[in-house]
Amino acid sequence: MHILYRLLFSEIDVFLRGWQLPLYASSAVAGAILLLLAGLAYRFLLEDSRIPGLSIKPEKAAQSLAGGLLAGLVVILISYFWPGESSRSDLTILQAAVLVLLIPVVEELYYRQLMLGYLLKRMPSTKAMFWGMQAIVALCFAFSHDYFIAPVLLIPGLAFGLLFSRANVAGSILAHAAYNALLLGGTYAMDS
Repeated sequence: MHILYRLLFSEIDVFLRGWQLPLYASSAVAGAILLLLAGLAYRFLLEDSRIPGLSIKPEKAAQSLAGGLLAGLVVILISYFWPGESSRSDLTILQAAVLVLLIPVVEELYYRQLMLGYLLKRMPSTKAMFWGMQAIVALCFAFSHDYFIAPVLLIPGLAFGLLFSRANVAGSILAHAAYNALLLGGTYAMDS
């Protein structure tokens, strides 16, 4: 399912950019379209009737925000020593809002709610299986990003999965939003 998602994502993204949508917008729209299609596929083809839990207790929200910030700090530290080009560009407020608000919702609903949630529901409930499913989804998440530090994204991928399992998808969305916000700020601070 994920390979089909990635292939379709690339095609839809290129199609939308052909309509003069900027990269950040075409990627967000392509992700949202595919999230809808993937959700329907999980619902009707795989008979997955789970509904995303979008309410979260304050202590779980605080843990999720802290987890996202901690993952962001680790990635910023690693990226400081990672060879390659910086991904900094001069972002508009709209671009930053998409990266901090929309992308975490789309990615977490797909990677954690649909993929990880489905795998955890269908597989035997053992600690080894739990971490194995976490690792598979974190790998899919990390290598679906097309920039120079993608392998390091295993860190937030595992963190978001763990927070998903401890809270729900709202927790992983909060963590991902905090992570993206910190990375945006860290990128500007390091490049200044």
